[in-house]
Amino acid sequence: MDNIMLKDGTIAIIGSNRDVSEVVEQYCGYELASFVLDKLESVDADKAYAEARAKTDASAYERSLESAQSTFNNILDIVEEVQEHIVDAKRINKDIIYQELKKIIKLINLEI
Repeated sequence: MDNIMLKDGTIAIIGSNRDVSEVVEQYCGYELASFVLDKLESVDADKAYAEARAKTDASAYERSLESAQSTFNNILDIVEEVQEHIVDAKRINKDIIYQELKKIIKLINLEI
């Protein structure tokens, strides 16, 4: 709430758009008050839309980060399996490595 001193020295208490409209109506007439109220409500609606959009965008961004983290963890698991195969195998099987690389490619393509 705000206290506003008007030209005639009186104090108007403004707590909402309706209070602004009433003061304007009292001093400037109904038509201007109606116009001002419409503009104030339009600004409020635009602000509410922008805030909702920002929340939606932030949620989508967070979900995409979580998805990317999950994909990277899966890729890390696959790379560790390939690394174990290379270290432990007496003979490196190219087919195993090839299949694991195909899994990595598939995960990356799904993420992009």
